[in-house]
Amino acid sequence: AAVSQNTIVVGERVYVILSTDGGISFSQLTLPLVTTLTAVATIGEKIWVAGHDATIMFSDNAGQDWDVQMHSPDLERPFLDILFFNESHGIAAGAYGLFFRTIDGGQNWVSEQHQSLLNPLDIEYLEEIRVEDEAFYLDELSSILPHLNRITRHGDTLYVAGETGLLAVSDNLGRSWQRYEIDYAGSFFDILRLNDETTLAAGLRGTVYLKYRDHNWRKVNTCTTATLNSIMLSTENT
Repeated sequence: AAVSQNTIVVGERVYVILSTDGGISFSQLTLPLVTTLTAVATIGEKIWVAGHDATIMFSDNAGQDWDVQMHSPDLERPFLDILFFNESHGIAAGAYGLFFRTIDGGQNWVSEQHQSLLNPLDIEYLEEIRVEDEAFYLDELSSILPHLNRITRHGDTLYVAGETGLLAVSDNLGRSWQRYEIDYAGSFFDILRLNDETTLAAGLRGTVYLKYRDHNWRKVNTCTTATLNSIMLSTENT
């Protein structure tokens, strides 16, 4: 991720490196906790990093100093992505539907559970048990929500990609979601709105799906079985 003119990279066992010269050289940063980090969000000189043990750490001076905003190993779930809309409002998502929101720059993170990210059969099952036992419903919801692997933004619209064929869209910054109907039950690891008409999703074993305008998602032959983790949109003229 870019921080002003800097570049920050995160990885295993709180491995965080920072480059101030466009990637020619890197220096390792010291953070308060030792845990695997999976995602970065930046707003100006502010950096949020997220990862395993439901951990979020924060720097307001481009990585020189860090504070722990959240660390909940008892949840036994990692964050897999983090996204900030401005200096105050952000979300973090991860395994088994892990989803937290902050509206104060991360001083407080509040959990949200989004049943609408489940497939219709699971929703029907949950509604049946909810009538009889609300506590059991909440436990089941927490255990069967899919992993949320990536959240991307296009204007005021958010997209999420996850396991069990999850692709969904939100027009209110993730407060509610509409799951797309798609004939695929494997994992998606990224989704990107390429332009105002085209959206692309990629995932397990070379899986790529394309949605054009208001048409249905269709599978694209990629001629590979390699897992596709990220989609990068080039800004260069071709």
